[in-house]
Amino acid sequence: MAKPVKKRKNRQDSASGMKKPVQDPAHFAMEKAFTVSRKIKKILKQARSAEDLAAGMLEILSLADKACEVIIDDFPPPHPIACKKGCGYCCRVKVEATIPEILHLAEYMKKTLTPPALAVVRGRISSVSLKTSAREENYWVEQGIICPFLVDDSCLIHPVRPFACRCINSMDIVGCRKFFETKDPETKILQYSYQKQVYTACEMGLQLGVAQAGLEASWVELTRALLIALDLRKGTKDWLAGKVLFASAYVKDPLPWYMEKAGHQSHI
Repeated sequence: MAKPVKKRKNRQDSASGMKKPVQDPAHFAMEKAFTVSRKIKKILKQARSAEDLAAGMLEILSLADKACEVIIDDFPPPHPIACKKGCGYCCRVKVEATIPEILHLAEYMKKTLTPPALAVVRGRISSVSLKTSAREENYWVEQGIICPFLVDDSCLIHPVRPFACRCINSMDIVGCRKFFETKDPETKILQYSYQKQVYTACEMGLQLGVAQAGLEASWVELTRALLIALDLRKGTKDWLAGKVLFASAYVKDPLPWYMEKAGHQSHI
């Protein structure tokens, strides 16, 4: 068994020009949530095109990734994170995302894939969507449904993967393998909870900012929403203009308390 990693002690206080170490991970995560909400709200007010939104989403993802690096630095995982390229055990679950993530992902695919490659990936997305429409998450695991972006156990969209994917981690590859081979719900997988806490908070902040900007702000199922985004000629521009485009991909998850207080009304 790997020895716990000792905390690094080279982060100095603000008097020396560096930030103080994180004292409370939960408080730190909520701070990042509201930072993201303010930033995305400003980005959405100024964005006029798919390119504008994509640039803004890269800022949001960078902010979240840096926040995760900070929490790992100050509260290191007790065992090494086992996740790496070539390991795709977790890429067999239902993924829910925010609409800006979906639009950003669709734009990324259009920019990075050739038309023939895009057509192939779109076909895989459509196939998975037809198999899993209205199915619960356990169906994905039971049937071994593989994410349409997983090719040779590597993710085609890794740089812009949704927050839901960024949350997932494991310190126990044996547990991951056992769970996805046996489908045993009692299997325990050791996870680094602070990574999930930070990325979940950033996702919530993103959704809050969208709601406060007055735009369509429901969680959506990844494959159904992507088909909509890929097929709309002016999807991002229309969404930024306030149109409701993703109703058929909504998922019925309850909204967090702070969204209700922010005045957000579910489209469901």
